[in-house]
Amino acid sequence: MKKTLLIGLSSIAILLLGLYVGMTIYFNGHYFPNTYIGTIPSAGKTPEDVISKKKSIANDYLLTITDRKDNKFQVRGMDISYEYVPRGEEEQILEKQNPFAWPVHLQKKHTYELSKSINYDDNALREILENLEIFSDDYISPPTDAYILLEDGNYELVPETLGNTPIFDQIY
Repeated sequence: MKKTLLIGLSSIAILLLGLYVGMTIYFNGHYFPNTYIGTIPSAGKTPEDVISKKKSIANDYLLTITDRKDNKFQVRGMDISYEYVPRGEEEQILEKQNPFAWPVHLQKKHTYELSKSINYDDNALREILENLEIFSDDYISPPTDAYILLEDGNYELVPETLGNTPIFDQIY
């Protein structure tokens, strides 16, 4: 009876040790549970997975400019060669992670922010912005001041208009 109990407990201990070693090896190359890099859920992912996701997000980038008339003008990231450029921060996060302490980190939330590492073609952006309809003379209506209008012996206050003259330097 004691021998059976000892064998059973030894088997459980060996299984738990094997689980611990296996998970330690796994978390040597993968992020802990509840890990977020920026807004990207990264639990169980590798640095390469996160880089791939960030590149995919950059590929879908869309810059939207809304004017005072609520018209929207868009510039697609691919038109200005907008791309994510990794700087090794994803790997640094994993290197700082202690895989032997994985049981302690199962319920903890880990959030990391990366520095902005985006490249785009500045000349292409300038050219696209300069050619948007928002900068067309036919589209632009300048602002006007309020004034008093005398018509048929009656005075009427004509309110100001904001216009929609864009300021290129604020958009660019």
